[in-house]
Amino acid sequence: MSNRGYHLNPAIVVGLIVLAVTGLTWANNRFVRPIPGQDDFTTGWFAANMFLMKGISPYDVRVTQAIQSFEGSSQALPTGHPLPPRFTEPFYALLIFAPFSLVDIHLARALWQTVIELSYLLAVSGFVSLTGWKISPWALGILVGWAIFWYNGAHAMYLGQLSILVIFMMVAAMVLFQGGNEGGAGFLMALSLVKPELSLLVVMFFFAWALSTHRVRFYGSFLASLAFLFTVTLILVPAWPLQWVGAMVNSAGHPDWYSSAFSRAAFALPGIKKPLFAVLHIGFGLFLLVEWLLALKKDQKHFYWAWLLTLTISALIVPRSNTSVTLLILPVVFQLAQIWQTRWRKAGTLLTSAMLVLILSASWALALPALQHGYPEPLALFILPPLLGLVVLIWIRYWVIRPSRLPLDLMRDLD
Repeated sequence: MSNRGYHLNPAIVVGLIVLAVTGLTWANNRFVRPIPGQDDFTTGWFAANMFLMKGISPYDVRVTQAIQSFEGSSQALPTGHPLPPRFTEPFYALLIFAPFSLVDIHLARALWQTVIELSYLLAVSGFVSLTGWKISPWALGILVGWAIFWYNGAHAMYLGQLSILVIFMMVAAMVLFQGGNEGGAGFLMALSLVKPELSLLVVMFFFAWALSTHRVRFYGSFLASLAFLFTVTLILVPAWPLQWVGAMVNSAGHPDWYSSAFSRAAFALPGIKKPLFAVLHIGFGLFLLVEWLLALKKDQKHFYWAWLLTLTISALIVPRSNTSVTLLILPVVFQLAQIWQTRWRKAGTLLTSAMLVLILSASWALALPALQHGYPEPLALFILPPLLGLVVLIWIRYWVIRPSRLPLDLMRDLD
């Protein structure tokens, strides 16, 4: 009898993948509809299309007017107040949207949704991989399914948020970096700056740690990639940096322009909103800076923990946040589950299952009343995940990593 194992034909595998992606795109085209004012893709499509077809700057008021006309909305402002620009990303973000802008917007959005959904699945798988958690394929499938049906993940995917693609870039950069591909990691870190308000803190820490540990290939690739992006776009539109700054300044003139999780919390207490806003952002910013300094020149374990901390605090303080930003705390959830299962086996599995069920049910319990009555999403959806993630990270640091010295002793390393 033949002892040969059964091997699936690569052509069949490729065919099945193409069929699945085609089916997903068809479903997106049929069932997913944009929500005016919350759809990143519509803004990017019009900005790229009007630049490529008419040579109009993405920061031009005509782009905003075209978007509002397409959405069937209008925005009345007092006389003398310019219409706030809808496209407020760096010009090189058009490199992401340009290929989609060459086809009809409805088909393009279906294709974009497919890219976002696949990016989310890969990002979740990457987060699990980074924890070192050895689980079976079916268990990984359960975790991916949970991440899809958790309200914050489901809502971000439905809206086709650019944040998901940027989060994928950041986790892919970390996976490549830990796998020894520092050049690829540097390129992805540079590309993640298409949405700098989300990725800037992570990029700054990554770059500083790479400098402190002499990772020449990483920061060389990062700087070369960034220089390439700026060179190409400056050739196309030499004045775009000034136009971008103007768009940001114009946006900053509106009441909720910053809109971080902490700013939402501060504005919930209008009597003390200004000092509370400053205390929360400056305080947590300084805390993060101290942890960065402590992680410099340290090993991969300390680097990874500080990276998780940067993701978590970013979810609290970055501007123009939405529920998609809370996806930054997913690796903390998976890291906690990995620790529980490694230490306590069956009890850890029960704890992990209970935690995932609690997060899933609580997210929908908080969101459903707002969805049913058309209210804004509750503050708890924005602020609770990263705050709880911060508590978990502190527990991991002092009870799992177990530093041999007290924090005040560690501070002396800075001298």
